Amino acid sequence: MALFVDRALATNPHFSFGDAEAQDVGEICRRLDGIPFALELAAARINVLTPHQVAQRLDQRFRLLSAQNANALPRHQTMTALFDWSYDLLTPREQRFFEAMSTFAGGFTLEAATAVCAINAEDDVDIIELIASLVTKSLLVVESSDQEQRYRLLESSRQYAQSKLVARGEQKKVARRHALCYLEMAERLDGAWERTPDREWLPQANRLLENLRAALDWTLEKRSDVTLGIRLAALRMMMRRVFPLAEARRWVRAALALVDDSTPPELARLELAYATIASQLGEINEGLTAAERALTRYRELNDVFGIAQAQVLAGGRLVILERFSEAEPLLREALETARRVGDRRLAANALRMIGLAQTLVGGFDTARATLTEAYGLANAVGADFLAASIGASFYSLEYDAGNVEKALTLATDTMDIYRELGRSALSEIPANLAGVAMSLITLRRYDEGRANAHEALALSRELGIVAMVAISLGQLAVVTLLEPQLEARSPAAKNAAAEVLGFVDARLTALGIPKKYGLPEYDDALQRLRDEIGAKELAKLLAAGATLTEDEAIAQAGALE
Repeated sequence: MALFVDRALATNPHFSFGDAEAQDVGEICRRLDGIPFALELAAARINVLTPHQVAQRLDQRFRLLSAQNANALPRHQTMTALFDWSYDLLTPREQRFFEAMSTFAGGFTLEAATAVCAINAEDDVDIIELIASLVTKSLLVVESSDQEQRYRLLESSRQYAQSKLVARGEQKKVARRHALCYLEMAERLDGAWERTPDREWLPQANRLLENLRAALDWTLEKRSDVTLGIRLAALRMMMRRVFPLAEARRWVRAALALVDDSTPPELARLELAYATIASQLGEINEGLTAAERALTRYRELNDVFGIAQAQVLAGGRLVILERFSEAEPLLREALETARRVGDRRLAANALRMIGLAQTLVGGFDTARATLTEAYGLANAVGADFLAASIGASFYSLEYDAGNVEKALTLATDTMDIYRELGRSALSEIPANLAGVAMSLITLRRYDEGRANAHEALALSRELGIVAMVAISLGQLAVVTLLEPQLEARSPAAKNAAAEVLGFVDARLTALGIPKKYGLPEYDDALQRLRDEIGAKELAKLLAAGATLTEDEAIAQAGALE
């Protein structure tokens, strides 16, 4: 960064370096991989562009970055000339290998390099020699890890090599090898999910993210190999645990829009993947519909394990919708299948949903026993995410049973587990924050409840979890209405609370989520508002709130403070 700033000041003495500029300069340094010559060329552009404008144009760095010193050596005139000089020093075989590596996004392994970049079926020793040569020439970076060495092209090197691959007319062929390579890796991992402890599985899966994203972009976004892209998008646990949820939903939806009669097995898996993602986003009705479609297709294929997975998903959605008579046979049959084949993770998941159903009908003692069994099975196989979800079911149970202090302790403990699990558990946190807020509001610890609801709202918005956006907004409105000083609130604040609740009611109804989830004392809060402004005015404001967009509802929530 210091090099860039020095050169920028030399180019433009009026250049100011404040907080905003520091952020943009940091982005420039990161994207140019700290290459001194590249930073000097970028800084030279500060005579006509701001750092932000330079950062925005780095996708075209080879056109943007050129020297203004006519006396410089030819290879120091432009970024292109510098890379041309380095490229010309490579042997033809090294050039082809370098170009093929541009297909990788982020880091890759020796296995991947061999699968994607081998030209004439070279053995591992030949590939290792090529890698060593490019590392020596500073065109390839080695990234050490606990299990195996990984490699990465610097972004400038990757863009240059990509242009050469395109000019050679080999981009499509290499891109297909890349997509196939990562499909095979991801299929192995996706298939191992049920029998691998989460803490072993996740690091391996997360290392594939950037390259899977690139493969999906090439296969689905660019429509270069739709069949291959459908197989990628149908990898349920990779989509659920590796990709951000909103992005995963986008890829699965794109794949669903492109299926045809030639891909029936993938379609069943694709529907199951979509059901999983929609359910996690709180889209209960949509998740149920997709799970039922998956169940129908798995039955047509006579896929026993697929049937059981779809039954747990469909049965769980039916429990949330309080359609217990429909849910129970699905969940019991899935549990029987899981026990018969010895799949403890699937059994634990079925038991979790059965325990939730028992909680909702008031069978608290039975639910405790069911959830305790589920928790033991999940822990036995290292299913940490599932164990944390069962912990969340425990705090829901204790809350419904009237043990609110205990529920708060359980919700707080579960939050610690999710935070420890890291980025892959991020999508679980908003619901858990709402669980903490729910208990705090019931305990009349309104300021703490409001703080947790605000945190849940911000994270839900960031992740695109529309259900939790609605629930968090509802909690903020409920806190406002339950606080003792409601009578002193302005008419605008009371009207805003009513409209927010109208939005929440409409949104949760559309998603298939009963208002009891996450909205403590909802009826009491609504009655207090009715007493304040009258039933007729309340009905009018609730109806107006039902028409609000999410952004408008959040703006209204600002008036509650």
